[in-house]
Amino acid sequence: MVIKTRRLEIRFIDFHKQDDGYECGYCFHSKFHGMGYAKESMRTLMERISEDGSNRFVVGTALNNLPSVKLLASLGFRKIREEKVSFYKDDKGEDIYFDGDVFVMECTGGLAD
Repeated sequence: MVIKTRRLEIRFIDFHKQDDGYECGYCFHSKFHGMGYAKESMRTLMERISEDGSNRFVVGTALNNLPSVKLLASLGFRKIREEKVSFYKDDKGEDIYFDGDVFVMECTGGLAD
């Protein structure tokens, strides 16, 4: 999504096909949190993707990322488990872990409002 008047990219969203649906990832610039861009973008893309018959979406996020947790709840996702996740290493090459949640949504007749 790009705001054309400012030519500023404010997000990216990624969907990876899995056997039973899609794994989703996203990042929205914090300056644009709470403006509805994330919800509108995710909803539109999930509706379009579900046209292929897929009805399961999975998303992981950090436990303390409250804007993301709130977004997922507003879209109809439910938490299915917690996990420790590492994407980075410290100066000694040791994994840096954070606490994450995994959310799932299974659509059987449209997305939540």
